[in-house]
Amino acid sequence: MVSDWAAKRKVNEFVDLLAVTPVKQFYPTSVPKYSENLTLESAFEQLIELCKTGEIHLLWEVKCPGESDFCIRTLDKVSDYQSIIDHNYRCDVCGKETCVTNDDVFPLFEIDEGYRHFMREEFKKKTNQTSRVRLKIKSRV
Repeated sequence: MVSDWAAKRKVNEFVDLLAVTPVKQFYPTSVPKYSENLTLESAFEQLIELCKTGEIHLLWEVKCPGESDFCIRTLDKVSDYQSIIDHNYRCDVCGKETCVTNDDVFPLFEIDEGYRHFMREEFKKKTNQTSRVRLKIKSRV
């Protein structure tokens, strides 16, 4: 079991790394894959904390419950969970019409654009500082 501090640090590190990439959204199941010692529960708890402080936003994704396994089309993404429960959707891929239940909804986290911009600027600063250090070392040799 990973301590709360270690879990918090690993989740924060994961979000910070994604913020400087083109990835805008991710599923909570991707965090334990990043750090094998994390459980999904501890990762999800920390992700919710990051939602409270604004680094990320919790969205709810509705997926097509198509009769065959081939259709996993995203039908909708919303921030208000209650607005999609019992709502009817028709899939434009398989044609199935469905009334959304809890089984059709998945949590999805989106990185805040302001936070993304901030982290990219921090990354640039860090990269520039590292480049200057390398130049100084090379000039002394």
